[in-house]
Amino acid sequence: TTSFAAPPHFLALAAGTALFATVLPSFLVNAGLSRISAQSTSMIATFSPVLTIALAVAILGETFTIADAVGSAMVIAGVALYALTEKPAKS
Repeated sequence: TTSFAAPPHFLALAAGTALFATVLPSFLVNAGLSRISAQSTSMIATFSPVLTIALAVAILGETFTIADAVGSAMVIAGVALYALTEKPAKS
């Protein structure tokens, strides 16, 4: 028989990942949607890959590559284009 037992440290890390990377962000996005428009929330969420790259470089010592720079520039340009061309909704 195969044992699927995991050490307590692994289970704690898995639970922490589930809570802080899945459950909590879902609640925060919903809280944001109740305060600002869906379009604004999605634009803020679009920055997630850029933040992930920055944290990976700063905390994990990952190498910042040309692909990272190009992708980050595209995300920032897309958000800037949206912000500059968005027209407020008529009430």
